[in-house]
Amino acid sequence: VASLTIIGQTTLEELCPRHGIQDGDFLCVTGELGNSFLSEHHLYFEPRLDIGRFLAKGKYPNAMMDISDGLLKDVQRMMKHEKLSLTIELNALPLRQGADTKTALTEGEDYELLFSISQENLERLEKNWDFSETALHIIGKFEASTENKIQDKLGRNLLEIKTGFDHFS
Repeated sequence: VASLTIIGQTTLEELCPRHGIQDGDFLCVTGELGNSFLSEHHLYFEPRLDIGRFLAKGKYPNAMMDISDGLLKDVQRMMKHEKLSLTIELNALPLRQGADTKTALTEGEDYELLFSISQENLERLEKNWDFSETALHIIGKFEASTENKIQDKLGRNLLEIKTGFDHFS
């Protein structure tokens, strides 16, 4: 058995919580998704620390985290305390070479930033995005709902797909 604890510190201006998605927010992701294991991306990736700091300091996102256990599983964690539905535009998913829609939605170890952002802040972000080596993608939109659900544009329930790595299964 091995255990690892990493401790760090930040300032309030560099902090962006995982929760706080608002009705009407867009879901955005940096970089590319899927095929992390076969491409060995999970071994040789560049953490998006500079972009995360930029986003937090600019107060752009309402909620943000990295994708470590798969897009669907991680966005469910972001939605945990809200009553929202999310519609994901499957054609907008940025696929890593060799990836397909399913691996982009379910594989882990992408280590890309996943965040929700209002229309106003998205427009401001697009004007100020200065990370030419890392693409910014709008992949979905949140709406108020009586229950949390994640679907595609045709209304198909995406949670019927195996949703990423589960540490306790």
